[in-house]
Amino acid sequence: MSDENRWVLWGNEEMSLQAAFNPGIPRTEGFHVVLLQKKGVPSPWADPDLYTRMSLVAAKASGVMMELKMADWINIHCDGNIGAAKGNPKMHIHIFGRLKTGLNWGGPLQLPSGERDYGNEPLTDQEIERLRSALKGRL
Repeated sequence: MSDENRWVLWGNEEMSLQAAFNPGIPRTEGFHVVLLQKKGVPSPWADPDLYTRMSLVAAKASGVMMELKMADWINIHCDGNIGAAKGNPKMHIHIFGRLKTGLNWGGPLQLPSGERDYGNEPLTDQEIERLRSALKGRL
């Protein structure tokens, strides 16, 4: 599998669910998955139907993650910041698995600012394969 496809958990002609290769939170807090759309739509209001379909995928994928007991809670964030600084925003959805053992449990996510290497460990290859297998036929 190519390194680019290594992170892909599920996809169709409109979107791709991927394990974040540069997660915004440390593994002590949980994990990070992102749902990217392939159309270049800047915002939910630019294509509400696509946003609705993406939200459904995010909710179903989150349910699978909870069934697998990968997290104690899931935070879902819709963003458009990818490319926004260059005037070309792209709508996407972040899925953050949260752990009760995390230092910030019960509080808001503390995300780093700016695009850079955050130094957080991604999901392991085994976790990716387990999640990929569980998502088959569910989305």
